[in-house]
Amino acid sequence: VRALLRQLLPATKLPPGEGVVLVLNNLGGTSPLEMSVLCDAAFRQLQDLGVEVAGCVQGTLVTCLDMHGVSLSLIPLADAPGQLLELLAAPAQVGSAWPGLLIPPEDSEAVVQNDLVPSPAAGTETGAAVAQTRAVISAACQMLISDSTVKALDEMDFECGDADCGGTHRDAAEALLATLEAVPGEPADALRFLAHHLEHQCRGAIGGIYVLGLEAAAKRVGSAPTLLDWAEALDAAGKAIQEYGGAQQGDRTILDAVLPAAEALRSCAKSPNALAEAVKAAKQGAKKTQQMVAKKGRAVHVPPSRQARSPDPGAVGFAKWLEAVERALRD
Repeated sequence: VRALLRQLLPATKLPPGEGVVLVLNNLGGTSPLEMSVLCDAAFRQLQDLGVEVAGCVQGTLVTCLDMHGVSLSLIPLADAPGQLLELLAAPAQVGSAWPGLLIPPEDSEAVVQNDLVPSPAAGTETGAAVAQTRAVISAACQMLISDSTVKALDEMDFECGDADCGGTHRDAAEALLATLEAVPGEPADALRFLAHHLEHQCRGAIGGIYVLGLEAAAKRVGSAPTLLDWAEALDAAGKAIQEYGGAQQGDRTILDAVLPAAEALRSCAKSPNALAEAVKAAKQGAKKTQQMVAKKGRAVHVPPSRQARSPDPGAVGFAKWLEAVERALRD
């Protein structure tokens, strides 16, 4: 990336502080993970050089068969910044290869931390709060290790992935159940505890997604969070996944269940049925992914006709454990 920018920036003759749109093009054989790493590197290096990145387009646009590489372009915004950004962000035709415009957050701050409070000290806590926290986590894990859930998620993943989504969720849930007695009672500490263990126990992309979401959510809850606080935490989790994963609502990912659930929880926060409404929204969002064309994840390599056979398993998995949490709290 540094070598590309060294050649590109002198030719563009950008004045300091000039806004640009970064275009990172996959030449055909570069993995989504590599593309995300390269995009992050380009974004940060441009910032260090005083170039304001107003937006980013990342995708497979012009290829050289299956060449393993990328091309990097900068679109200056000097003449008509607002109009150009609006046009680049405009919705494209369904089925189009256009990946859309990603707008960087104003404050890009990493959410993953390694300063987790050691679990043995937290495990000495007692009282109703810690009992409820552990009961809720146990309910979510029991849902994910059930044979019906594992089979359903694996079958969905068979259509558009590698048929291991159910097994991945089951293995992670079993690992969490094994550490249940060490889960802290404080909500923020409990979320960080879960993130820490999932980072090591949950394989695949879904593990990283949950770690990002849990760490972001932990920053939004205090010692006695209200439903509105939990709504903000869930929304923060979704935004962290958006920022670091590059997906948006409508891309056929877990976000299509997370973000509607957060919105429903926020709008119904004063209702006794708030969490039930959030579960309903998550289920509906997950179901809608069956009619969506994937723009992120392995499903992008699968024909839309095959994608339409089942919803996104990650979104369904989220809705399932959220339903288990709601049932545990209600009971």
